[in-house]
Amino acid sequence: MGYLAPLRALKFLFIKPHTVRVPDKVWPRWPDFADPREGKSVYRGTHDNDWTKCIGCGNCSRICPAMAIEMKEVPKEVLDEIGAKGVNKRPQIDYGRCTFCALCVDVCPSGSLTMTDNYTWVTTDARDHRYFFPGAEKWKYASGDVHTWHKNPQSDLLRPKPWVKKPPQPAGEGK
Repeated sequence: MGYLAPLRALKFLFIKPHTVRVPDKVWPRWPDFADPREGKSVYRGTHDNDWTKCIGCGNCSRICPAMAIEMKEVPKEVLDEIGAKGVNKRPQIDYGRCTFCALCVDVCPSGSLTMTDNYTWVTTDARDHRYFFPGAEKWKYASGDVHTWHKNPQSDLLRPKPWVKKPPQPAGEGK
């Protein structure tokens, strides 16, 4: 029975998935999903960024081991309106890559970037979930370009070329 047990998973190839749209319905097995318990104070949940403290230095994007943070340009008028100082760039976090290690919080010199205890974040738009712009929800964002992300060789995990080049074969071998 031990060797054949993994074959039981094959039955799920022919069964329709029972995915529930969480914002529309609450799954009966999780009645408290709509009103979750408060997280522990030491829990590393979603990020929060106080734009008035953030100086736009980019330390968070440089230290991120998953390359999940990209510095995005914010219109100077928006920063002037809220009284923010520093460079007009703010971190945008890709939660599809983020490992919630909090290294970005540790290296933030101004202390503007923090981790909240919020552990539930449900949305119907996939872009809202992946590209989170901490702090943008508190103020008007003039350009509306909150959810942009540009694929580049430094951040692409699915590289078409191998990571290490194979050494050339000596002439006459492999034919």
